[in-house]
Amino acid sequence: MKRTFKLLVMLTLILSLVFSSTSCDLLIEYGVDLDGLLGSDNGDNSTDTPSDNTDGTDDKEEGTDIPHTHNYKPRSVAATCTEKGTITYTCECGKSFVTDIPAKGHAFLGAVCTSCGYVDPDYKEDEPPKDDTDGEIFEGGILYLPNEDDPVTSDPYINVNVTEFYANYTPAISYMDAYYRTQHNLMSGSIASQSATPTVSSHQPTLDGKLVRNTTYLFSEDGKTYYVVDAYGNIVNEIYKCGAYVTLEEVAAYVFAFGTFPANHTAAKKGYPSSDPWGKYLRLNHTNFTGDTSRYPYEPELPNITGCGGDLYYYEMDIGAAGYNNGSKISRGSCRIVYTRNDLDRDGVIEINETYLFYTQNHYHDFREYLNYEGGWGTLFGDEAGGGISRPTQYPETSYYSFVYRDGTPITKITRVVVVCMPKREEI
Repeated sequence: MKRTFKLLVMLTLILSLVFSSTSCDLLIEYGVDLDGLLGSDNGDNSTDTPSDNTDGTDDKEEGTDIPHTHNYKPRSVAATCTEKGTITYTCECGKSFVTDIPAKGHAFLGAVCTSCGYVDPDYKEDEPPKDDTDGEIFEGGILYLPNEDDPVTSDPYINVNVTEFYANYTPAISYMDAYYRTQHNLMSGSIASQSATPTVSSHQPTLDGKLVRNTTYLFSEDGKTYYVVDAYGNIVNEIYKCGAYVTLEEVAAYVFAFGTFPANHTAAKKGYPSSDPWGKYLRLNHTNFTGDTSRYPYEPELPNITGCGGDLYYYEMDIGAAGYNNGSKISRGSCRIVYTRNDLDRDGVIEINETYLFYTQNHYHDFREYLNYEGGWGTLFGDEAGGGISRPTQYPETSYYSFVYRDGTPITKITRVVVVCMPKREEI
């Protein structure tokens, strides 16, 4: 009977108490075997054993009192044409991991890689087509001027002091001069700082109230030099294939003439000038431009563009106005060239309606067309030109202005020219 009473007391205490240290002491005082009731701590469902610490604290894994949040800081090694790069992410706690940047591969412009200067030993350039027709000019044609002896016959830039080169800078004087400069990642064109706003010629030829776009491409006989004319047809600049250029006028002429980007430009949208051989003259971005005005209603529609159901594929590339590249980082800004060159009918001739080049200084809101002469920038058209401030639903956009296409290089300005049809350019 005494034993039964003791058992009832024990059960009552178990049900009414929450096993605090006080309740445990109480059970022990009544002589209850806790191990026997709660089970051995050697089983699968055992409770934690008491700590062996003499200071009364529990054993815990190091660092669990204050959770640590990793703060990884990246450090990159740029990829080259042939070697992969890396980005190492390291936390102050010492933990780190590494991701790879794929090798870029060579970006050849002719025989020369525009990124590293490597020369393709197997490259063979096609001879430009010629005929014996003298003294005749027609729309959509190329005029070839006789080659002159190149004053640069060997590489003058071996072991060049780059600081001194730019301190006493002058633009390249010939194709071979530009070619050797590119081998050493040196500029060929003007390096003057420029505004985002283009310089428009004070005189722009018109016909029937419309601006004239020069339809003549004026090359050296070997096709490696493009001659830029002014609004009167005078040759005012020379652009060299494989050269490096940064100003709007020279980049526009280069793209219009050769159908691709200069040597110091890369197709990538990210770049690291501090580790790139072109340094502060590096320019980014050569990608497809859809021009889909249903997705981007603030953009004006460009002629025959695929994004609006047309046939012409357009491409965009950065133009670096002031502040674009300070030598340490690039802030891409809002200035772009958008252009197209397509041989739509596959006849080997790029017709005048298959070639367009536009410039935007406000990230596609408005454009001006390049008219193929220095300062030849057409009338501004687009969203803000129509009164909008990035709100095309409130203001009507001004549409693309059509032009009169005709030769802008008077024959009296040039002696002994060879006239040929427009050859097919390599499509991008």
